Amino acid sequence: MSEPTPREVFPGIIIDRTPNNVCLYPEVGDDTAVIHAAKFPCHRDRLGYSGVIAPKGHPNEIVLLEGRHLTLNMIDPLDPKFFSPLMFHQARAFAAEQRAAGRRLIIHCNKGLSRSASVALVILATSGALPNSSFAEAWAAYAKLDPHYAPNEGVRLFLERAWAEVCGVYAVDTAATP
Repeated sequence: MSEPTPREVFPGIIIDRTPNNVCLYPEVGDDTAVIHAAKFPCHRDRLGYSGVIAPKGHPNEIVLLEGRHLTLNMIDPLDPKFFSPLMFHQARAFAAEQRAAGRRLIIHCNKGLSRSASVALVILATSGALPNSSFAEAWAAYAKLDPHYAPNEGVRLFLERAWAEVCGVYAVDTAATP
């Protein structure tokens, strides 16, 4: 399979990657919102820390909301302990708000295969655009929209184990509604 380029997986929801370790989309038009699903370079650069670990106790240690940008402190490890439901809850709420305002949504991570696509899958499953009784069911439906989806072991295990918590806190969202 070829290297993915920006791709619209659902009307108004675009998945992209971060080539050359440059955080994309620093400025976007009024019709666009961005979820940066990448600790490096996005979260680290936006918070201004230089080490591997975000400052403990910082109010934006896990997520940073700046206007039409939501930046997640999200890495793509093999261990699911590095993910939290909060990351996905914040992405869902942000997506619902931005989509209700009529904005297209760009979600990107370093390769555009695992984190960004997993965030899109959760957004679509919780907005009624995909079945959501289990991660496996949502994944099967999402794979038809995005054949590039390749979740790393950590995010896959996290979503398998925490699916009900990730998806069940809110009523059906409106993020998929253009």
